[in-house]
Amino acid sequence: MKNLNHPHFHFLSRKFFNHRKRLVFAWLAFGCSMGAFAQNTISAAAILEKINRVEKVELDGAIITGDLDFTQLDKKYKGGSYGVRHGFVKEFYTKLQAPLILKNCTLQGAIITRSDQQTPGVLKENFVAFDEEVVFENCRFEETATFEQLTFYQGLTIRNCTFKDDLVFEKVHFSKPPIVEGNTYQGKLVNEKTNWSNEEKQLIPPPVRPGNEVTVILKNPTFRTIEIKFGKTKWSLSPKGESSLLTQVGEEVYLWKDGEKGRLLFTVSRDLDGQTVDVSKL
Repeated sequence: MKNLNHPHFHFLSRKFFNHRKRLVFAWLAFGCSMGAFAQNTISAAAILEKINRVEKVELDGAIITGDLDFTQLDKKYKGGSYGVRHGFVKEFYTKLQAPLILKNCTLQGAIITRSDQQTPGVLKENFVAFDEEVVFENCRFEETATFEQLTFYQGLTIRNCTFKDDLVFEKVHFSKPPIVEGNTYQGKLVNEKTNWSNEEKQLIPPPVRPGNEVTVILKNPTFRTIEIKFGKTKWSLSPKGESSLLTQVGEEVYLWKDGEKGRLLFTVSRDLDGQTVDVSKL
């Protein structure tokens, strides 16, 4: 039997246990570093889920995987609808109703704010409304960031960010001047058909509307399509839908049925500007 009290045995035991302690410490350190890495990585889908719960999103130093597609938010609101040659177009929009603040983050996917969904006879157009503040500071965008056909009702800040592709604003309405400064573009900054001047850093006043121009909202609460005609234009009002009609004072709006002009529904007047007209009751 071996003598466990032999000095050489104690030396080997200490050496073994010290080595084992180093291994355990190394595994713990590796596990902690992996845990920290996992905490700093978040999917775009997880961010959208938080937005669905109307919770503020505030991240610092995160890696965001996947496309941040705001049209995929759960709650959709009905917009306008109108007829086209081979069917109908129906508009839907989602809302960001809590602040989104990203600092020192890397966005590996694209930012998407408009999408189409084609079904037989119906084209669904999906848009976004930003009801709360949006902030990107010192972030890196590895794909295109597109803000299209939407309104920023609160502030937008994009400061000291790097874009590997384009930053696009197209048909965007700003309620207040955005802060877009100190950014680096490997693609380009696109600013088309918005009310913001990037050069002058201020909003562009809306054009003066002609004195006889009127916008009327036509409502069809029935389950059937209602066809109308005004001027040379034929228009289909979708079931349970609304459409905005931009026209002139004095324009006559007729019912259109079986390929022929029917009875007169109403004549556009100045007091109808911005009003909703239930066509089914005319």
